[in-house]
Order: sequence, then structure tokens, then C-alpha cells
Amino acid sequence: MKLSHYLIGLLLLLVFLSISIGTSDFSWGKLFDFDQQTWLLFQESRLPRTISILLTASSMSMAGLLMQTITQNQFAAPSTVGTTEAAKLGMVLSLFVFPSASLTQKMLFAFVSSIVFTLFFLAFMTIFTVKERWMLPLIGIIYSGIIGSVTEVIAYRFNLVQSMTAWTQGSFSMIQTHQYE
Repeated sequence: MKLSHYLIGLLLLLVFLSISIGTSDFSWGKLFDFDQQTWLLFQESRLPRTISILLTASSMSMAGLLMQTITQNQFAAPSTVGTTEAAKLGMVLSLFVFPSASLTQKMLFAFVSSIVFTLFFLAFMTIFTVKERWMLPLIGIIYSGIIGSVTEVIAYRFNLVQSMTAWTQGSFSMIQTHQYE
């Protein structure tokens, strides 16, 4: 059997575990008996959370592949060229400049910030070409460090450290429509 078959089986197992695990009681038997409370929990909480996790994981892997393709460097990743730190900076700036902005507006601000800073990094790397493949992620890590330190200073100065930490934890709890769990 191919490795891909095992990976698909593992993915399906993890999907079933993700749907099964949570703070509220969930039973597959009750789901198949069409228990109204269990179906509500499944439709409004467990299924959207699991789909969101799958979409996020696939998006992250595609972002890594895209970054490696654009830079023609197998060591490049969004985390090594400043993209993730730029998104964090955009989020902190949106929390500071637009504190009453909606969730979508804050995410859009972080997205635009990450695009702008990534394009700046790519433009910088095309101007100053390097021959060694390991130099791109090294320069990117330095660039990320600079962006990250600016982000930390802004967050500390304007008392946004706790908000920034909450945004960077990777919680999927806000996916739930009516917060049933």
C-alpha cells in the first residue's frame, strides 16, 4: 500500500477525532439517531471548526510551496521571509489604529501588511542577488526579527501585548457560530 493511502487514512482518523473532542458531550450514536442537541453541536461547532482547521493547514502548506516556487529556494517559507511577522505587525497596528474594527477588517489589515512586507522583501532580494541558497532564509530571518521587534515595541508601548498574544495563539474557538462549547 502506498504512503498516500496511509496518510489519507490518518487524516480521516484525525478529522473524526477533531469532531469527537470538545467540552460538550458528543456521541456518534446520538448523531446517527438524529438527536437534535447533538446535530446542533455538530453543525454549529464541531464541523465548522474541523473544516476551518483543514483549510488553514492546507493554506499553510500551499503558502510554503508558493514561497519556495517564487524564490526558487527550498529553504524559503513564509516564516523565514517575514510574512508571518508582517501579518502580526499589521494586526497590532489595526488594534492600535482601529480598536473598534471588525474581525474581518483586522484580518484584512494583517493580510495587506503581510503582502506589502513580503513584496518588499522579494524586491530587496531581486536587487541584491545572493549565490548561496542558505543566504535567503538567513536574510529573511534577520528581516523577520526586525519586523518582530518593531511589533513587540508597539505592542508593549501601547499595552497591546495581551491582545497580540491572543491573536497569535492559533485558536479556532471563534469559528463557532453561537459559541455552543
